[in-house]
Amino acid sequence: MHLTLDDILNCGLDPSIFPVGEPIPPIAFAPNRPKGIYWPSFDEGISDKERQRRFDVWISSYYTPIEDISEVTLEILGERLAVQDLPEDAFRVLKIEEWTKVITLERFIPDELVALSSPESMSRFFVTLGKLDNSVHKKSFRRALGLGDSPADISRDPLIWPECKVVLVWCDMTLVDCTIASSAVIKLLNEERSNVRRKVEIEKLPGANHFPHWDEPERVMAFLAGQI
Repeated sequence: MHLTLDDILNCGLDPSIFPVGEPIPPIAFAPNRPKGIYWPSFDEGISDKERQRRFDVWISSYYTPIEDISEVTLEILGERLAVQDLPEDAFRVLKIEEWTKVITLERFIPDELVALSSPESMSRFFVTLGKLDNSVHKKSFRRALGLGDSPADISRDPLIWPECKVVLVWCDMTLVDCTIASSAVIKLLNEERSNVRRKVEIEKLPGANHFPHWDEPERVMAFLAGQI
């Protein structure tokens, strides 16, 4: 059966895939977004057109690398810069590849972007997803790790796919949302390590932003294959 992008995105709202634990936005771990960090999507002082332009730059930029995600703080994240805003000597000092100054979305010609994306479908998907109560995200996430709906439910909550391994892959040059989410996952794992019933591994994908599968597909696929 041929699936359209709409079909695939709509499947993301199918309750049957909740145990997989995807997606896990930062709002699943905190009631409010942290202060001091800029999100273009929530900037009400700009036009819709400018908001979209800033969002495209924000989501597909490369940022100064995070060495150890377990030591990430909001202060550190608030001070990170997109690499295109760094002084020239910083690339040598930080050992950052020069090509990362070009954001991912600028690497595509218009026809390629049209073929790879459906803004209207994505918008509907994320708007609907964002309306879900945070408890839904937390429930699916905890079940993915075999933690149960809550610590009290661990003993009686059935473990789905008991032999399934979980690998958290975090990208060291990605945007703040993903970094916050990954650090929150690691924090939760450390707090409830004794209760996790599934094998969990944490792997760093170096030199990767939010779209490494577009910028370096061969390297990313080889990396992911190595986790199986």
